[in-house]
Amino acid sequence: MPKKYNAKKPERYQAIGFRPSRKLVVVLAILISLSLVAGIVIPAIAGLASGGSGSAIAQYRDYLKDNPDDVATRENLGHALFDEANQAKDDAKYEEAVVEYNKVLEKQPDNKVVLGNLAIIKFYTGKTDEAITVAERALKADPEFHITRMNLGIFLGDGKQNYAKAVEELEKIPASFQNYQNVQDMITRYKSSLGGLQLQPQGPDSTGKSTYTENKDSK
Repeated sequence: MPKKYNAKKPERYQAIGFRPSRKLVVVLAILISLSLVAGIVIPAIAGLASGGSGSAIAQYRDYLKDNPDDVATRENLGHALFDEANQAKDDAKYEEAVVEYNKVLEKQPDNKVVLGNLAIIKFYTGKTDEAITVAERALKADPEFHITRMNLGIFLGDGKQNYAKAVEELEKIPASFQNYQNVQDMITRYKSSLGGLQLQPQGPDSTGKSTYTENKDSK
């Protein structure tokens, strides 16, 4: 009689950085240097687990067969699938990640990392309105989650051409953010994209930040 295989709980998965081009959504970008491009949506996690995403996916699925309620491992499976989809630029793979992320959110509705990556998937699969809603949900859970606020700016600016709102969100990001220079270049680009439109200050909002509207009559 064969010996039953007891799956060892895998280590936490860390997805690698996203590949910028997508067939459904073109993220407009300004070249900053040989390696940095403004307007690139950034996943909430970076780095690569040993063995690659395919190996990690197999390990997580195997472990979850006997431990279906292990939320941390299911989240890691979602991240691994998300990473694989980014590499393959495959919408079907993204949907697999969505299934796992939704299962995590059933238990942890305010999981900002899962929400942040789910928002990216929505954006990449042409569901920009849903991407904005999910990103806002992540920011409600943690207003200091600056990576997702930067991505929200991209969803608004490149996805909806709502440049004024994009600028408003991006200007909430502090100078201490690691991608702050990218943010500043994005703000410049979006303000330039307004063309004849000008941002009219409407005074501070409840957080003390200045808010703006587009004045279409400005010359």
